Amino acid sequence: SRHDTYPKHGFRLFFREKYGSAKLNYPLFGEEGASEFDKIDLRTEQNYAWNNGQSYNSFVRDVFARDLQRDMGQPYTRSRYYHLYLNGMYWGIYQTQERSEARYASEYFGEDDEDYDVVKVNTENWGHLIEASDGNLDAWKKIWDLCVKGFESDENYYALLGKDPEGKPVRGGDVMVDIDNLIDYMLIIFYTGNFDAPASSFSKNKYCNNFFAVADRVDKSSGFIFFAHDSEHSAFDEAHTPGIGLNEDRVNLGKRTDDMKMLISSFSYFHPQWLHFKLTANSEYRARFASRAYNHFKKGGVFSPEMALASLNKRVSEVENAIVAESARWGDAKRTTGSPYTKNAQWLPEINKIRNRFIPLRPAIVISQLKIASLYPESDAPVLSTSAGTVSTKDYIVTNPVDVKISNPNTSGIICYTLNGTDPRKEGGAINTGAISVKGQATLSLAESAVVRARILTDGKWSAISEVNFIKEQSVYPGLKITEVHYHPSDYKLGADTISGQDLEFLEFRNTGKNAVNLSGLELDSAVSYSFPAGRLLPPGQYYVVASKPARFW
Repeated sequence: SRHDTYPKHGFRLFFREKYGSAKLNYPLFGEEGASEFDKIDLRTEQNYAWNNGQSYNSFVRDVFARDLQRDMGQPYTRSRYYHLYLNGMYWGIYQTQERSEARYASEYFGEDDEDYDVVKVNTENWGHLIEASDGNLDAWKKIWDLCVKGFESDENYYALLGKDPEGKPVRGGDVMVDIDNLIDYMLIIFYTGNFDAPASSFSKNKYCNNFFAVADRVDKSSGFIFFAHDSEHSAFDEAHTPGIGLNEDRVNLGKRTDDMKMLISSFSYFHPQWLHFKLTANSEYRARFASRAYNHFKKGGVFSPEMALASLNKRVSEVENAIVAESARWGDAKRTTGSPYTKNAQWLPEINKIRNRFIPLRPAIVISQLKIASLYPESDAPVLSTSAGTVSTKDYIVTNPVDVKISNPNTSGIICYTLNGTDPRKEGGAINTGAISVKGQATLSLAESAVVRARILTDGKWSAISEVNFIKEQSVYPGLKITEVHYHPSDYKLGADTISGQDLEFLEFRNTGKNAVNLSGLELDSAVSYSFPAGRLLPPGQYYVVASKPARFW
């Protein structure tokens, strides 16, 4: 955008006291996001853009990738489209984008700006070196050191999760990475075929580009999370060098045998895809990745054609009329011959390539690539159904007693399921204690809330997990007990710091009954204020802890 041959530039707006107001107090994203900002980006997709003489700009690829992260239930950066005028002159279509930095993290996750580390790529002078735009690189370096050791052993893998060598949580253990967030982030890269993030084909996959990693130094229970960013080189049907189009394989970069093989030999270029690649040496990580991949690609998942198309079309509908104005402003900016680029001649065909080719065909291609990397299950997950049909949602409302069938869609294998909230698969691959094994079909008669988690086990290999919360409205709670109250403990010394005892207060609840308890709608409103999340079920025998300050409680 800063290149002097680009006539249409992106902008960044800063709000500071020396200019007037220190903050922009306006809900740029409605109820979807924050209403106070001190920095905001006005992006304009530059690659393949009309103002650069290219015809392939869709205006939706980057936002589409970030919307997928939202649809996965992960933190994401929000956007809205705008017409921009500068001193009365029309300048074209732009999009706001939140910047995933410390201010963003403080707004959405709590704590102070100073408590966050933000790792990004510094592209100054085309160096593509990582830097800490907030905080420092110390925590990111610890992860790199584990990568150097490798994750073939479970000990190093569990260390990343703040666990002991047996996989048990360590009190006060330092969770370095949100593993599920990393998996979902990489799946977006793989699905969209993004060949410029976080490993870049423009540097033959030896350097990094276009990623943000954010971690809270105070809350040791979370670890680094990753944000989809600048995904213009993605979702292509045809080849755009160095990308190859619909069959782009970002999954197996580390196993290539040519000069495009991904290889990171220095901490200065360390990025999340290299972390993922090193983690694939660990069987527990592969099993976790495979299960999440299956559920994102299955019918109703974010990458299923019907869901992906709905997400794309929402953005298309927001921008399609405005394209006419963009054409009037920039359609002939670098056209020395021929007609200007227009909505009907260039933009709509580009959109239809994504709609009619990429979205329907891409899932099967990526699933095949994941299978090559042993990152996708060999068997299908169990199917849960009622008399009304297949249950395809995570939450199912129970109004009357219901019979739930758990079926095996494969030609072999057994069903293993639990009702106590645990995974039927024990880490290491054995059947978990408390899991029920059934040949053929299982039928459950549910009159109360229940958490059903099921897998298929075939010749020692597990399917992905199917999990459904069957939620019944509850008016009495005979099995719900307060089992511990930690009220106003003494202040706590942590190194040179003193933590207030009030930060360590908590209440512990336990479900002592035989059925799951629906905690939705319950509130604590006295010395402790807390609203239990919608759809929250507490399985039998399980605990729920409400802490005054969870980051300190860990």
